[in-house]
Amino acid sequence: MLLLAAAGYYTEWREGLPLRASIIESAAHTKALITVEDRANAAACKQRYGFETLWEYCQLAKIDQAPTVILIGDSHAYHLLAGLSKYYGEQGENLLMLGTNIPFVGFATGDKYQEATPRMLEIALKTESVHTVVISTIAKLNDDAMVDGLRLTLKRFREAGKTVILAFDIPRIDFDPRSCIKRAGIPSSQTRTSCEMPRATYESANTVHFANLKQVLSEFPGLQTFDPVPYLCSQSTCRAMQDGKLLYRDNNHLTYDGDLMIGAHFGAEQQAKRAQVTAK
Repeated sequence: MLLLAAAGYYTEWREGLPLRASIIESAAHTKALITVEDRANAAACKQRYGFETLWEYCQLAKIDQAPTVILIGDSHAYHLLAGLSKYYGEQGENLLMLGTNIPFVGFATGDKYQEATPRMLEIALKTESVHTVVISTIAKLNDDAMVDGLRLTLKRFREAGKTVILAFDIPRIDFDPRSCIKRAGIPSSQTRTSCEMPRATYESANTVHFANLKQVLSEFPGLQTFDPVPYLCSQSTCRAMQDGKLLYRDNNHLTYDGDLMIGAHFGAEQQAKRAQVTAK
């Protein structure tokens, strides 16, 4: 009897494993869709810089110390915050993230976030403790105003003696990453099996941007850039999930896991560049 009972318990335990695993996986994927924010840090940072409106946003890794590196941009800068904070923190730096709209000098759109942008840029330009500025934005260089705005911004930062790293944007995927998630115990609830799209879709949608970006970069030799695309795309496809983890929380923003992954690659590239300089 004891052997039968034990066998029955083992069978029940074994058959329950796939279900429990699917519950854990589904919960992790669902959690990944939520934006991670350190609200206490944001409130302390806003107080430090006298930001009183909803349109002015910041986070500072070590709130009681002066920043040495600034990450400035829109929500496509924010979704790099965790990974870059981790990297720069390990280097003994203090990262300040300044959240705005389009982070270009002299660019106006008429909305409240853009009205707050000049002050953000002035902080980045004039804070003496800051040696490096990372720019990241969803904005595409599809017209002269955008091109001139980036050109002027890069010029101003160079004149201020700052090292600029222009972070290229991530691909906008053409599907909802939630379609890649299985509901626990319901395999058919996953409506996409590959969780990826053709890389050509991303490239064909950005031909004008790429051409204008190439022109601007040619005017600023030595400008540092970071391209996340090789870490999100193969030669043929761009993916929203890797190693069982969602990388996108919607069609154009990274999850926390995606943020950390891209930040790790950013850090590795920076370390490689430092090694090259040291070797010369």
